This record gives sequence, C-alpha cells and structure tokens, in this order.
Amino acid sequence: MPRLLALLLLLALALPAAAGDRRDLAAPLGLGTDGTIRELFLDMPIADARAPRAGLDVRWSMANDWSAPTYAASGAKLVEIQTDEQSDSLTLSLRAPWSRLLGPGPVVSGRPLFDRLSTTLDWRVTQHWGGWSDGTIEWWHGFAGFYNFERNQYPRNAVHVTLGEVGGKQTLDLRSAQVSFGDLAVRTQYLLADGGAPLVPGQGPDATRWGLSARLDLKAPVGRLSNLGGSGGFDAGVGLLGTYELTSFLVAHAMASGQWWSGFAGEQPLQPLNFHWTAEVSLALLLGPVALVVEDRVVSAMFDDGGWTRVNPLPLAPGQSPPSLAASAWAATFRAQNGITGGLRWGRFTVWFAEDWTPGSNPTGVYKWFYDSNAPDVEIGLGYSQPL
Repeated sequence: MPRLLALLLLLALALPAAAGDRRDLAAPLGLGTDGTIRELFLDMPIADARAPRAGLDVRWSMANDWSAPTYAASGAKLVEIQTDEQSDSLTLSLRAPWSRLLGPGPVVSGRPLFDRLSTTLDWRVTQHWGGWSDGTIEWWHGFAGFYNFERNQYPRNAVHVTLGEVGGKQTLDLRSAQVSFGDLAVRTQYLLADGGAPLVPGQGPDATRWGLSARLDLKAPVGRLSNLGGSGGFDAGVGLLGTYELTSFLVAHAMASGQWWSGFAGEQPLQPLNFHWTAEVSLALLLGPVALVVEDRVVSAMFDDGGWTRVNPLPLAPGQSPPSLAASAWAATFRAQNGITGGLRWGRFTVWFAEDWTPGSNPTGVYKWFYDSNAPDVEIGLGYSQPL
C-alpha cells in the first residue's frame, strides 16, 4: 500500500491541477464512513444530484481504528469485540451515464432517458496493519489535553481485530498485517428533476441550479470475510439526493438513504441489524480555483443493543477500572455514529480530514453529552478526479 500511495503522490506532482469545471469543483467529497467492521457492509456516499457525468476517481485514505477489548453478553452468549489497526485503502470509482453505451434513448420530461441514468462502480483494496499513526495521535491528545481513550495501556502500532464468541466461532480474528480485496459496489442514479438557470454563465448544456435524484446501490460479495474484504453477503440500498446552488460561491448537497444488510456469512452469535439509515449534508465554498468542502454524516448503529449488555468478565488489577464507553468498541457498534469531514479541492485534487463526534449520552466521559466512536479515530485522504 505505501507503494500505491507513492504512485498517487507522483501523479499529483506530475500533473498540473487544472482549474476544472465549476460543478466538478463544487461536488461533494463522496466518502463513506470508515471503520473496520462497518466498511464490510454497503455504504452509500453522497453525490451531486444533477445530470450525471462520466468520470474516474482514485482515492487513498488512511483510517486509524481504536478500541480496548469489549465484551457483550446476551443470555449465555459472550462476544468479544476489538478494533485496533490502521487501514490504508485505495479506492477506484468509475462513473458513466447510460447514454455513453445506449445512446440518448426516449425523451422523458424534456431530457433523454439515458442522460438521466448513470452507474458507478466502486472497488477498493485495503492494507490492514499496525501502521504509524498511533504515536502521532497520542502526542496530539497529550499536547491538546484531550482524553487518550486508554491507548497508553496497549502496544502502539499493533493489529488486534476481533469479533466472535468467547470460546466459540470467530467472525473476525486478525493479529497481523493483511491485504484485502473488497466487495464490489454498483450504484445507479436516476435524475428525477432539475432546473434553474446557472448562477455563473458558460457552464455547459447540462448545467442547472438544482437537481433531485434517486439511487439504488447494490453490493456483491467478491471480498473474503476472513481477511476483512467484505461481509460475505449481498447488500442493497435506496437513497434520495438533492443539490442546490445557494449563491454563485456556495453549493449545498444532501442525501438520505436506507440500506438492507444481509449480515455476516455463516452462523454468528452477533449479527448486524438488517435495516440501516444514513443522513448527510455537504457545503462547498468556491474561492476561485479552490473549494472548501465541509460535510456532516450520521449513520445508524450496526448492532441492536436491546438484546446485548456491555459487561467486563475479566478480573481487574487493583485500582484498575473497566474500559470506558469512549475507549470500548461499544459506541462504534451499538450506537449511532456522526462524522465531520473537511476537504480542500484544488483543480482535480482533493485532500480531506475526518473526525467522529456524536451528540448523545456519555456517562463515563468528561463531557456527558457527546461521545467518540473511534471507528475511525481519525481519517485523512487524497483523491484525484478525471472527467471522461
């Protein structure tokens, strides 16, 4: 994966960052919610809701997941969950309107049918390893005076990914570096309506001020669950997307979606909820050839806490206390998760930084009204977009 990152960085240095189309500059980041367990299932990233365009996106991202060993009990069943790793992913996204293959098609409400339809193929390869980011994160926590989530009680840059029944079936059990090839996501978007003259002239024949689209996403299990490539099952989701140019320099995007997850392959004591939802907003501030993009994204809990209870079956040393909610994997798996991302786009290149911050009860925290899930604790990324 470091070699793949080096190639992407060389591409960024070798190619000039062209000014690009204004609509491409104002596009949302189009990121999902990373996390060792969550990313095994279908995620629906936000997109521009106006008429589709062909393009190729290449993205590298680094996510640092952290949790202390966490135990959930339901009756006589006891499950251990831990996510401690760094994941470096390279994601390829190819998007094409159907008119590229099938021609314009019949006219629907003044626009050819196949100009309204597009399909995006998403696929990624990920290196799961100890990485290099633990020390940097701990230094930042100390420098800023933040809670360190009990990181200092465990080795740095280690790999401990566990999900399974204590003394029984292990769904996930990764203790060393592993490269995984992920599942394939197929995303089909249909433009329901659009209109409004563009606020800036000369933006091309498909430029409109607003758009409303529907989307159907499918995930095919081409990755292997055993090495964190995918969940081992098919997932599906539907979504509604909207885009509106508020001013000549500010563009807003929004999306709401619901997904159906088929669960982990095989007989597992802890299975995710079948239905999940996502809500996201994105604001792009245009400053000449540069855009500042800020996004807020909330996703539903993966598992149902109605039948499970967080417990600590291990004996504690004198003066030692069980892991707090923030240091455990409970917040990332049994509670909703909110992520805030800031991005800087210059021409065809985008860099971003993401943190999780979720309003909600946190009785063991310094601040009782919000919590961090640490899945991931932090994410950074670099992307290149090429119109086709």
